[in-house]
Amino acid sequence: MSKKLNNTNLLLFLGSNISVTLGLSMFTIIMTWLAYNGRGSLMDSAFVSIAMMVAQLIIAPIGGVIADRSNRKKVIVLCRLVSCIVIFIVFLHFYINGKLGIVIVSMSAVFLLTILSTLSGPVQSTILRELVEKEKFPSVYGNFIALSGVSRLIGQGIAGFLLAWIGTSWSLITILVVFICGVLLIQFSEISTTPVNNDHKSGSKLKELKEGWNYLINIPYLKWLLITACFANVSHSSLTIAAPAIAKELGNGPQTFSLLTMSLVFGGLVCGVIGGRMTKKIKTGLAFGYLNLLTGLFTIIIAFSNSLILTCAAVFFLSFAITMDDIMYESIVMLLTDSRYRGRIKGLQVSIAMLLMPVAMLLGGYVGDLVGVRNLIIISSAFVFLASIICFANKHVRSVYSHYEHTVKNETMQIKL
Repeated sequence: MSKKLNNTNLLLFLGSNISVTLGLSMFTIIMTWLAYNGRGSLMDSAFVSIAMMVAQLIIAPIGGVIADRSNRKKVIVLCRLVSCIVIFIVFLHFYINGKLGIVIVSMSAVFLLTILSTLSGPVQSTILRELVEKEKFPSVYGNFIALSGVSRLIGQGIAGFLLAWIGTSWSLITILVVFICGVLLIQFSEISTTPVNNDHKSGSKLKELKEGWNYLINIPYLKWLLITACFANVSHSSLTIAAPAIAKELGNGPQTFSLLTMSLVFGGLVCGVIGGRMTKKIKTGLAFGYLNLLTGLFTIIIAFSNSLILTCAAVFFLSFAITMDDIMYESIVMLLTDSRYRGRIKGLQVSIAMLLMPVAMLLGGYVGDLVGVRNLIIISSAFVFLASIICFANKHVRSVYSHYEHTVKNETMQIKL
């Protein structure tokens, strides 16, 4: 494939991802707020978030197998077309029935859209890796996060205002149009449709998942980085369900909720722009420990802050640290994983990392209603501090960048030859 054509396909691919991320972020914010605002209970917003986590947990391994074995373009187009149908059905419900059964509708809709998004997630990761040279992947992936961050920033930023200005039904129509744009862009692209392992004899999905699992647990640095991600995600889950309550305490309801989510996405956006370049200067896995430590400290600040400005600033830097960790983690996984297992490893990582989150959200919602949202956030910070300790103490995590540099050097030499 020529460089010019490859760049065109990359732009179409990124454009489609931006559109879908924009629409999905708007949809999730609106559904979460409507669920919480119905009775003012953290448990209701927790149920919506749990629906997302359960969908990711169930579907991510299947998405990994599909990424390695299927026509990837058809998978993405089909998932996004079905997403349009789901959004239209939700629109019809709110147009006809209003807010009747709002929690159940919000949970079901978010669950279905998350299934479709998660199913195509590993497919997108394998496509992006093939469109980008290995030594440029960290920078491009950082830009990918930045572009996704822009779309989330816009979507989450305007979601609350759209809900207040034009109502639920017209907000859903706007989201539907955005999704349709995403379908058209990916349809016009000429990305590879050939399965990565098209020469592999078709076997059971369970057997292929076991192959991916065996690969994962036999690579020590992948295994331990995944364990730390589990602890960090438990901490992040509490912040997710606490956000509406924090917004209500700070005042102005949905507008403040949008400002907090904008700060979260803007921190990721800034890190996405500069994070890929920064990773080139990182030579030690200890950076994972420092980033988790910073995440814990900013979480504590959020717990004690009564100022909207200070809270938004803490959320911004929290998001910066989390995104930097994600860029490093994703670069290591995509560059050091055998291409035959890349989709399955990505899918398994998403499922395993999300495994504890539904339970954490249920307990978090219960504890938050019992002891208050501030104390809940303080408790949640302990998990990310534990992840930091593991990163500092584990030799495989500390030395992971020696494997990374060796791999990039070998591929660069092969390109020159």
